[in-house]
Parts: sequence; C-alpha cells; structure tokens
Amino acid sequence: PAEDIVLPEKTSVINTIVNMIKDLFATIKIKAFRQQIAIFTAQQAERSISGYVNTYFIVFALGLATTTVSGVNSIAYIFGLIFLSFFMWYTMKTDGPTSFRLGAISTILVFLSFALIAIFKPPYLSIWLVALTILLNFGKTGICNATLYLQAFIPDIDEIVTTRRREGIFSGIFNFIDTIIQSLISLAMGIILSFTGFQEGATVQSELTVNCIIALYAIVPIVFGIWGIIVSYKFKISKKNHVILLNEIERLKSGESMDDVKPEVKDVIENLTGMPYKECWGNNNIASGDSEPTKVLNS
Repeated sequence: PAEDIVLPEKTSVINTIVNMIKDLFATIKIKAFRQQIAIFTAQQAERSISGYVNTYFIVFALGLATTTVSGVNSIAYIFGLIFLSFFMWYTMKTDGPTSFRLGAISTILVFLSFALIAIFKPPYLSIWLVALTILLNFGKTGICNATLYLQAFIPDIDEIVTTRRREGIFSGIFNFIDTIIQSLISLAMGIILSFTGFQEGATVQSELTVNCIIALYAIVPIVFGIWGIIVSYKFKISKKNHVILLNEIERLKSGESMDDVKPEVKDVIENLTGMPYKECWGNNNIASGDSEPTKVLNS
C-alpha cells in the first residue's frame, strides 16, 4: 500500500558522501566485508593496471604495431560470452572463492607468460599475443564474475549483524571504492611512467621505461592476483554456510531468542562476521549512523 512506503530524508551531496564514508568505516568491522573489499580491490587493480599499460606493452615491450591492439582485443572479446557462461556455471557448481582462484591462477600464469615473451621475443609474437590475450580474458572474466557473486552475500551477512537490509549502502560503498581505485591507479601509473622518462607520442622508449612497462603490465598484477587468492581462502562463504546464515536470520526474525542458537550455527555466524555472536543482531553500533526513515508517503 502507498501508505506503507517510506522515503528517507533528502540530504545534500556533501552529506551523502560524508555518510557513505561513515558507513564504510563502521561496516568495515564486519570480517566478510573486509575480505570482500580486499578481493574487490585485488581484482580491480589487477584488471585496471594491465589495462592502463596494455597498448604501451604491445607497442614498446613487444615491438608490434598499434593496429595490433584493437585487432587482438576484438578477437579476445568474441570469447567473452563463452567464458562468462562457463564461470557462471562453475561458480554455481562450486562457490565464489573457488571460482575466483581459478580465474586468478589463470591470470597469473598468463601474465608470467607475457613477461617471458617480452623478455625473450620468441618467433610469431602476434600469434603468442592473440593466444595469451584470449587466455587472459578467460582469467579476468573469472575474477570479475566471482567478485560480483561474492558481493551479493554481503547484505545477508550485514543483516545478521545489524538486523537491517542495506543493499543501497553497499552498492554506493563499492562504487565509491571503485572510483578511488581507478583514480589512484591512473595517478600512480602516470607518475611512475614519467619518472622513468616516458615520452608521450614517441615511437621508441628508453630501456628503463620498457622494463617498467613490462613490470607494470605483468609483475604487479601477479602480486594483486596472489593477494586475492590468499584472501579467498579466508573467505568462508559457501552455499552451505549461506543457508545456515539465512535460516538463522529467519529464526531471529520470528522472535526466537539468541540464547537458543545451535553451536554449529554460532560458529558459522562468528566466522563470517568476525564478531562474537552475542554482539550480532543489532547488539552493536555498526548501523547507528544510518538515517532513519523520516517521511511517510500517504495515499
């Protein structure tokens, strides 16, 4: 009914940003949220850094023509839908962390191969480039799909802590983090390349600059990939744990006591939230800064 619809009080853009930052620092107390931020940051950095210097790597490190870039990317994108379909199936068959690791391991192996062909320059570089770019697209699709899959569990984990559904807050937080990551990467890449003497518009770069491009394109993403894999092993969300989590939320919503929790359920909740069970279900100040609905829309 229209009389049951509530609208939050309108706030300015500055207040919205301030509240989002407050929500971020408050919600970061939740273990699964911290792990999701780490995985999100790892895959975004891995994809963004390699994407930023992709053209420079092909032209200056591999010595191929600029026209090769668009052609290679077009070929790789053709396989994108197939890879996405595979990872959607694989993620549902296994779980998000396992799917992330498959994608991350794939990208690590491919980036390592890119570094080797840049150093040793084997014959048929164009063929190597096409093949590795297709495989890289496979890995990147995996880590991106798994990250989005895992992100969908965060509101449920947050609900057992705060008793509230805050999907909108998390969507804003992750968009905010993404913007920060992209800005920092662009700034850092520009500074690092300038420091090595990179010449915009030049057809040839110095040996120091080329080595730096190889490191940025291949080595740095490997570091972020390894970081993501390590975090994924600590992220204990699974189909089984998710069902346990949802059942416990429904039990508490029905008015049953927290004192009646089963030991195995308590362990799952504490493992996901990183908080004592007795401090969950609103017994904390994590959502205390949220704005309460203040305006009711009457029919």
